[in-house]
Amino acid sequence: MITKAPQVNTINFDALWRKVSKGTFHQSEQKLKELYDKWENQTFTIGFTGHFSAGKSSLINAIIEEHILPSSPIPTSANIVELQYGEDKTIYDLNDGRQTMENQIHLDHVNELARNGEDVKSITIQRKQSFLENGVTLMDTPGIDSSNDAEFDRTLANVHLIDFFVYVMDYNHVQSEVNFKFLRELQDHDIPFIIVVNQIDKHNEQELVFDSFKQSLRNSCIEWNLEPVSIFYTSLMDDQHPLNQLTNLKQSLNELIDDKDEYIAKKLTVELNKIITEWSEEEFELTGQSYQKLNQIRQTINRLNEDLNHLHTEQNNYLQKLNQDIQDILNNAYIMTFETREQARAYLESLQPNFKVGKLFSKRKTEEEKQQRLDQFLKTINDRVKTEMTWHIRNYLLEQMQHHQIDQNNIVSNVQSFNIEVTKEHIDQAVNPSAEVNADSLLIYTDRLQKDLNLLCKKELTPLLSDLNTHVSKQLYERTEQIEQNLANYEAQANQHSDFEDLEVQRNLAKEDLIHETFNEESGNNLIGQAVKEEKVEYVELKDLLKPVVEQDNTEHYTKQSATTLNVDHIIQKTENVLSQIKHIEPLKPFYQSILKQFNRLNDSSMTVALFGAFSAGKSSFANAWIGDHILPSSPNPTTAAINKIRPVDDQHEHKEVLVQYKTTEQLFKQLMSMTALYLSETFDELDDLTRYLKQHQKRILPHLSKTESSFIEAYLKGIQDVKPSLGKEEQIEWEDFSKYVTVESISCFIEEMNVFYDCELTKMGITLVDTPGADSIHARHTNTSLHYVNSSDAIIYVTYYNHAFSRADREFLLQLGRVKDAFSLDKMFFILNASDLAQSEQELSLVEDYLIDQLNQYGITHPTVYPLSSKQLLSGEPSSESNVFFDRFKAFIKNDSKAIMANKVMDEQKRLEAFINETIQEANQSKNEQLNLIASLSDSIGRVKEELHQHNDETYKNRISQEIEELMHHMTNRVTIQLSEQMKDSINPASVNLNGKKGKEQLSTALKQLIFNINQKVLNEVRTISIVLDRSVEKTLNDWIKEINHSVIKDSGLTKMYHENDNQQTLPEFDLNIQLSKVELEELASFYKNQKDFYEEQKVQDLFERFKELSNSSISQQIDLMEASLQSHYLNVFENMKREDIKGYIDENEQLIHHKELIYQNDEVFNQLQSIQSEISE
Repeated sequence: MITKAPQVNTINFDALWRKVSKGTFHQSEQKLKELYDKWENQTFTIGFTGHFSAGKSSLINAIIEEHILPSSPIPTSANIVELQYGEDKTIYDLNDGRQTMENQIHLDHVNELARNGEDVKSITIQRKQSFLENGVTLMDTPGIDSSNDAEFDRTLANVHLIDFFVYVMDYNHVQSEVNFKFLRELQDHDIPFIIVVNQIDKHNEQELVFDSFKQSLRNSCIEWNLEPVSIFYTSLMDDQHPLNQLTNLKQSLNELIDDKDEYIAKKLTVELNKIITEWSEEEFELTGQSYQKLNQIRQTINRLNEDLNHLHTEQNNYLQKLNQDIQDILNNAYIMTFETREQARAYLESLQPNFKVGKLFSKRKTEEEKQQRLDQFLKTINDRVKTEMTWHIRNYLLEQMQHHQIDQNNIVSNVQSFNIEVTKEHIDQAVNPSAEVNADSLLIYTDRLQKDLNLLCKKELTPLLSDLNTHVSKQLYERTEQIEQNLANYEAQANQHSDFEDLEVQRNLAKEDLIHETFNEESGNNLIGQAVKEEKVEYVELKDLLKPVVEQDNTEHYTKQSATTLNVDHIIQKTENVLSQIKHIEPLKPFYQSILKQFNRLNDSSMTVALFGAFSAGKSSFANAWIGDHILPSSPNPTTAAINKIRPVDDQHEHKEVLVQYKTTEQLFKQLMSMTALYLSETFDELDDLTRYLKQHQKRILPHLSKTESSFIEAYLKGIQDVKPSLGKEEQIEWEDFSKYVTVESISCFIEEMNVFYDCELTKMGITLVDTPGADSIHARHTNTSLHYVNSSDAIIYVTYYNHAFSRADREFLLQLGRVKDAFSLDKMFFILNASDLAQSEQELSLVEDYLIDQLNQYGITHPTVYPLSSKQLLSGEPSSESNVFFDRFKAFIKNDSKAIMANKVMDEQKRLEAFINETIQEANQSKNEQLNLIASLSDSIGRVKEELHQHNDETYKNRISQEIEELMHHMTNRVTIQLSEQMKDSINPASVNLNGKKGKEQLSTALKQLIFNINQKVLNEVRTISIVLDRSVEKTLNDWIKEINHSVIKDSGLTKMYHENDNQQTLPEFDLNIQLSKVELEELASFYKNQKDFYEEQKVQDLFERFKELSNSSISQQIDLMEASLQSHYLNVFENMKREDIKGYIDENEQLIHHKELIYQNDEVFNQLQSIQSEISE
């Protein structure tokens, strides 16, 4: 019961204090004291919250027209900061209950301690500021960052004091799911709010019409059932911006302050009623333990009544439902494909009176052709009917029987043998004998035939459906009788608990009395007033909290890669000369082929550059700036649902040609199952069956999913019928349609990748730019796409925004990058700090760079190369010195760094050639006997080396691989174990589990299933990252083995040295993972939940977490052991196979070289050619 708003002098806090100050109401006790203080001082609190670095602190400074709060592009507050009216003073409340203060506003101290959430709980700044008069408090809360739960909780912990919220969004983060989740929390707490979209100066009308941008925000609010009081758009960078509504915002806040008494009264009413309700429920529970049993009986009675109503409805409508479901299957049956229609055309043509084949024996040939066309058409039509009708109907009927537990052999047999055989009579019934065969008559014929087949199917099904309906009706009747009996028993039990009903009445009366006493009886509030006065605060010296000043040398805060001094152009020119000279010399053919192979790789200008980035970091804008044109759609709304590749044009593909690769049915099925498996009541093997189920149950399933996932499924269901014929295919589309295919989700969700052939300076360098989905997108969540491109691309560019925090998904991806970075022979990662034009000064820009580098270091990315630039300036034709640093460095990377490894390989091959020529010329000058002896010796050496290689013990190297796998998996297990607590909090929290009783248990059960799914995904991503590291490690181990072979086996044999050609193109292994708990274990865990208060305040949630760890550890360990065994087997096989290939290649090469030496000894012309080449390559 919510009473009318109380008058200022009619709240009896003492009445409520007497109740909650006894027993275990500690949280309510503290809240009540804080609400008393709010009432006594008539404090009107406006809370400012929103996404990190959306500009909350700066907005507050602009509203009060004074720079009091610290503001920065990096996080400035990890705790609550309040602005109140009064003499200059700053009060710091610590998390341990102590306090410190200073009688001034020292901004450096505020700035430092506002970031110290570990020690400081809140900061109160007093200032004689006109906006803060008459009890107004402005509360600046930590940024709502999805990767930091503590900040989220700290803000929610103060909502009982906040009368009104101003939620500040970054223009580029408007569609972030984090925003809407938090706003829904506010709305659930009955707190009115307005939305402020800050940094509206970032808006570009050419990219997105402002009205469309506003409408998209309004639509999102509707989808999330949010009702903001107002929405304002502001700019703190450009006061004169035409879209800036800062003045309107100030006016609106002033109007709120004019009505503050009404807001304070409403807030106190809501919060005090919550405390009264909590007290009455707890008090009743303490004095009447069996009430829970009565409540369970009532819930059972309600459920049985619902089941009874459902059974009555099902009894009356079951046959109708069967017929409707069959009709849906027939409507979705795709019989008349292009192939079927063409064969129908051929058959109809054969029925024409003038149809004739050949001249000689034409009658016989004509009849044979007619029969052939008839047979082919019947075969095709029967095949289509079987796959599109018969199989689906059989499966549907068998599912119905399984659902209703019907196991009569005769019905099962009839269903399994159900078949529709289309005969000549059936296809001829639809023929119009007088019609000519053309497009129109063909369409009429196939439509009529389809309808006839549907009728045929229904006719064949009639006896089956009748039998099924009879058995189901009988079963439903028996179940109805059983439920009615159970209902009678439970109602009798309920009647026996009339005492508890009286107790419930007493509870409600006690609650009503306390509400009346609290809001309608006057009191001096002496009890609670005395309790507030008696609160003791221990003071601490401010200097103990401030960090000592340390001089830092920031002259080299990060290391830029320097261009290699290797002269690639000279190597290319020299190699071309060498190749031209040895091309036609038969004995040097092996060298020609190996040098040519490496030279082609060196000379190949094609490169793949993978573009990654945080959500709304300006990835597409950066790509457009680099390309020099607005190719990729760029907007504040997430658009990249598929992979977009910008490729160089070639002989087969012209400028602005666009090829679309659609996902296969298998890919879509896996994606949909990974999102919905927890909420399916049936098992599925086919996409069509799953699609039908999702259409029927989407209203039940979608609320359980994240907004990203539910939007994907809605788009899928909207577009599947139109796109279905294209699945798995590659199709060319018009250039003008490219933007639509990227941004319209009902199309883009079906696309695996888009290949755009575009002629520009970037692609002329041979670069294919791969624009990948964001880390939190469906593509990234449910596929292995990101790691594939991390592994296979020649360069990685990660784009982050000037004042963005990393989301949890971004953080996980960056941690993966940190783990694989050192596995690559070349540092190929570039980090772009986009929107650097937002920096107010060089000092601020340097501060943001340092912060980004520090964050990347924490993720294991050491010595990151960070390049600040502005894609906005680049697109407007204003390149800066900062952007030139990146582009110059990247060109040097392409031209030199990325080529250095291949250039060295080319030089190594030429050195092998030079050594062979020098050695062979020297041998050719020896006597015939010496040459014969040499050939014999080399032949003997090959035999000996071959035998030793096959007998050589390589266990040391295999053990090294096994040990590294064991160590990597051990560290991974530790990470998974450590992060398990964080994952549990992510899945099980007041936002996901917040109802009481049975519904709360159902929420907990769903959250537990989601947690298990998340753990599986986490382990899979970890193992995939390990695979990239192992790919390189196994290559290195093989090279070390070869070094030993060259030293111990081949040394002094007269043969060439063995070497291994690293290609680093191993395909990442796929893994099956199934970490799970049994049904009994899940039910045990769900039983921990009774109600919110018991679960969260009494810390039952911690008991649940501990029990979950105990139960899940064995399954996690078992699955990790299986994956470790799989890795051991895979990579030991990789090592063995590569070793075997290298040995074979080595033996073949040396046998060939011995043969060629003999040819050279006997051929003076070849000998002279070698002497000529010797002088050339030795230069």
